[in-house]
Amino acid sequence: MLNKLGLSIITMFGIGYIKLAPGTFASLATCIIYFFLFKIIFSQIEINYLNYLIFFLILIFFIGIYLIDNVKNNFKKKDASEIVIDEFLGQSIVLTSLMFMPISLELLEKNIIILFIVSFFLFRLFDITKPFPIGLIDKKLKSGFGIMLDDFVASFFSIICIYVIINLWF
Repeated sequence: MLNKLGLSIITMFGIGYIKLAPGTFASLATCIIYFFLFKIIFSQIEINYLNYLIFFLILIFFIGIYLIDNVKNNFKKKDASEIVIDEFLGQSIVLTSLMFMPISLELLEKNIIILFIVSFFLFRLFDITKPFPIGLIDKKLKSGFGIMLDDFVASFFSIICIYVIINLWF
């Protein structure tokens, strides 16, 4: 039971089984989910939603580590391309950070699609190219912690770039 549920979660309910670029499709699916989630947040403007979201992301980080370590034997490689929960977490962190950027909610809402596109491309860039220290984490830590951590760090590289972009253009 746990094995089947765990596989479903770490593959984002099958997205990880897409043959071409499953990580990119997982990031894209995350952007779509968050787009609708942000529409709810903008219509309600409740800080409680952000608190729940942050708690959910922390939970996903630890659940991801646990599940990857316990079901990774179902895959041929330690960091199998089918495992995309790490992309979900990384992309989620980048998108959630938009709510904390130095930009008004009105301006954020008006430019949300542009910011989502920029967030998507920046996260994928850092996740794929793996500049230092992301590449080092990817090479040295092959456990569930390492698999989740490299995307966690890639999300912070993306956040820094988005912060600069927002300060320069908005």
